[in-house]
Formats: sequence, C-alpha cells, structure tokens
Amino acid sequence: QATSRQISQADLDKQIRRVQDTVSPSFARSGLTMGDWMALAGVTKQQLQGDQFNFLCYTHFKAYSNMIIERNIDFRPFIRQFEERVGKQAADLLLKPPP
Repeated sequence: QATSRQISQADLDKQIRRVQDTVSPSFARSGLTMGDWMALAGVTKQQLQGDQFNFLCYTHFKAYSNMIIERNIDFRPFIRQFEERVGKQAADLLLKPPP
C-alpha cells in the first residue's frame, strides 16, 4: 500500500542527512576532505572540489531514490515528460544553424 505521496522539504532534508551520515565514512576513507560537510549547504558550486561535488550529488540522488521507493511513487509520468523536454531541447540545439 502506498503511503503519502507528498514530500515535504523537512522530510527530504532528513533523508539527505540520513544518507550523508551513512555514506560519509566511506567517502572519507576514499580521501574526501570536506571538513564539516554539513556546512556545505551554503557553498556555491564554484567553491566545491570535485570529490565534494560527487558526495553531494550522490547523497541527494540516493535520498530522492529512497523516498520514491519508500513512498511507492509512480515515476513514469515524470520520466516521460523529462525525456520529451530534454529530447526537444537537444534536437533544437542540434538543428540550430551555425552562426
């Protein structure tokens, strides 16, 4: 049975933090030097190092995936719309005459 399909910002933040707490030791063993990674929320992407960016991308993606699975959310409508939009933008870009 599906649970609530609404995802609040607080729920999402809690899931992201849970994933970060779980995987940060592994990232640290691989050489990640983030200092206090929780302080990265206000850091601009130009200030991030590659390994920090990878950590934040992975933990956010994993948190989103976990919530979709836990709440049994049908992701197919989003995927169709996303692929359609990206495909149109790619086609427009490729078919654009050179300057």
